[in-house]
This record gives sequence, structure tokens and C-alpha cells, in this order.
Amino acid sequence: MDRYNSLDFGKIVRKLRTSRGLPMKFFEDKEISQGTISKIERGDPTVSKHKRFYYLEKLGYNLEKLQELLEEENSIAQLEHLQLKSIETIIDLVGAKEGLKQLRKSGLHEKIHVKPMVNFLRGKIHYQKKLYDKAKNVLLEAIKLIDRNLAVWESTNLKSSCFGELARIFFQEKKYDETIAYNQRGIDSFVEQGTRKYTKAILLSNHSLYLLRQDLLEESLEMVKNCKHNLGSQETGLSFIYPYNVEVNALIENKSYTQAIQSAEIGIEIARISQSYDRSFQLWSSLGDVYFEQEEFPLALICYQTALRLKPRVSYENWFTYIRLQLGLIYIQMKDFTLAEFHLQEAVKTSDESRMDHIYEAYNALGDLYLLLGHTQKAVHSLQRALHIAQDHKLYKQERESLTKLCQCQCYLDMEQYQNYVNSLVSVSIQLQRGGD
Repeated sequence: MDRYNSLDFGKIVRKLRTSRGLPMKFFEDKEISQGTISKIERGDPTVSKHKRFYYLEKLGYNLEKLQELLEEENSIAQLEHLQLKSIETIIDLVGAKEGLKQLRKSGLHEKIHVKPMVNFLRGKIHYQKKLYDKAKNVLLEAIKLIDRNLAVWESTNLKSSCFGELARIFFQEKKYDETIAYNQRGIDSFVEQGTRKYTKAILLSNHSLYLLRQDLLEESLEMVKNCKHNLGSQETGLSFIYPYNVEVNALIENKSYTQAIQSAEIGIEIARISQSYDRSFQLWSSLGDVYFEQEEFPLALICYQTALRLKPRVSYENWFTYIRLQLGLIYIQMKDFTLAEFHLQEAVKTSDESRMDHIYEAYNALGDLYLLLGHTQKAVHSLQRALHIAQDHKLYKQERESLTKLCQCQCYLDMEQYQNYVNSLVSVSIQLQRGGD
């Protein structure tokens, strides 16, 4: 049990109980009171292991099953974490309308355990739409929810972020006393060892502006000094110019996936708050590559879809050939062949010469898809397109791959064409043996 923290345990048993539609009182007996059950479900670490296990057994589960449930819960939590990060990126870099659409599509707004973060995101959406009263209401509700479950949320610094958003709203309404008061509460509630580390730098920077608006010049300058001091850490000021995208790609090459994920997530946050669209796209794409390499396809899907949704803001159209290719490959793995075909066909539409390797891969994947579906003629057409690209650009390994697959197709369709492909396959194999790339 020492391996599992009390919060995770509480979350699991609460879900087990509520899924059966039973109140806490139903499980009360001489051994365990309703109050103790409530503490267990809240994750109170003072409750003994004996009481926790006793409650688990009353729910009809044992320690072995708990391990399975925790692993499943961790996978769900990882997916939800990435979804929320994606939605915040979309809100800040694409806009409130698309952000709201993705929030509703995710279904996260219906999940109680992420309600504080969902309300924070809704507050940002309402702020962008200038619906200030609605924004204030959901942000204040988020703070109340955080305070009710502070052990879970305190280290996220979401409370500080909510106060910061409230200050921005009052500033827009020219209510400067409330602006300064709420922003100060954001600074005061910031947890130095928590996440969202950039929050403090933003709060301090904004506070200097708010003080200046109130003609508090000396106080404003003092706040600027504090802000400069806070910008010394990597995850705030200096990280605006730190090449996270380069670091992440190097870590992927080195197969240091855990470090790559950590670096990508920091970079994604920095790109979002600095409004760096191209860098955000690159980092979401690279994070997708990490999860793709690990065959964590639902997580990779979120990353690539987020990168794709940045399309209206990104400088280079040809960057999306690769994203479409990866989405197509993921949907093949997930057996959603309609979406796989759609994205792969979108990938091959580009005419950019620098992306011919990706276009080759897309045609090759289309060939595989059609073979899987039993559409041999379509497969031949796609593989022939892949072959021409490989031949035109002297991609000998890819040429050999295409010829091999075309031989497999044509042996059932056209023996003359089959023999032609066999001869070409022998020729390119000899070329590779002689040192062709």
C-alpha cells in the first residue's frame, strides 16, 4: 500500500462506490464509520491501512485488483491531462470558439474530478468573448472547488492562475482596486515547488502594470525588480528562447522518452504563453512522435490533432504533410479505416519537393490500407505512385519496398507486369548492395 498514495486510493474507491449507485452509509458498520469512509475517499493520509483495506474488501475488491484499477486510472489521468493541455493551447493560440468546441467534444466538462481545470478553461473562453460576469462566476467556482480539495490541487498552482485571470477581468472593467487585490491573492497563493511555474512571473509582471495604472510608481518599480529576479529560472523567462524543440528531438533520437515528454510539456506551456505558434506546432508534433514511438496511439492522436488545429496560425503549409501521414498511420492501427484514408489522401495533396519522403510514406501507407481492405487495384495505383517518387528521388530502399509490394499484388493480376517488377526489384537490390542509399 505504501506504493499508492492516499489520494489515488481514495479516487479509486469513490469511483467503485458511486458506480454502484450506493451511498457511503450503506457500507458503514461497527468496524468503519461513514465519517472514516468519507476521509478515505477524500484521500486523507491519517486513515490507517487496515481501515482502507477493510473498505476496499467491503466494496468487493482486493489488493491485486487495486493494482489493475490504479494502472487503468493512471492511463485515463494521463489522457485527460494531455486533453486539458491541448484545449488550453487551442484557446490561447487558435481562439475561444475552437477551444469551446474541443472542450465540449472531449466530454471533460462532465467529469467532476477535473471540474476546477475545466472551469478555469471556461473562464478563459468567456474572457476572450468579453463575457466578463460569466468568466468571473466560473473562475470563482473553480477556486471554491480547489479549496475543498486543496491536497489534490494546491501544487498545480491553478488557484493562482484563477486569481490572475480574475485580475485581468477587473482590469478590463477598469476596477483597479479589485484588480490589484485579486492579483495579489494570486501571488500569495503561489506554491514555489508546484507546477505552472511561469504563473508567478506573469502575476508579478501584470502587478507592476496594475500598480502603475494606480500611479503607484515606486511600488511598480519594486514589482519589476521582483519580476526580473523570478525570470531567472529556466521555466519562466529564459525558456522563451530555449530551444525545447531541438532538445526534444535529440531526446527522441536517444530514446530518452520520459525526458522528452517532460521537456516537450514545458516547451508547450512556454510556447502557449509567449504566443509562439510555430514552436507550439513543432512541440506538439514532437510530443506526438514520442507517444507514437511508444505505441501510445490515443496520446499521440491528441498531440497530432492539436498540431493540426494550429494550422490557421502556422507559417508553413508543408509542415502538415507529416501530421496527416502520422494521423493516417494511427487510424490504421486503431482500425478506423475511413479516417485513415482521409488523412493519407490529404497528405499526398502537397507538391512540396522537400517533403517527398513523407509523400512517399503516405502513398505507401495507402497501398497497405487498400491491401488490408482487399482493394487490390487501388493498392496498386497508390504503390505505383510511391514507386515513381522513390525512383525520381533515388530513394533506393523505398524503391525496393514498393517493388516488393507491387510484385505481391501483380502476381494475382498481371503476370507480365509482375515479371517487370521482379526484374526492377533485382536491379535495385544490386544497386543497394553496391552501396546505393
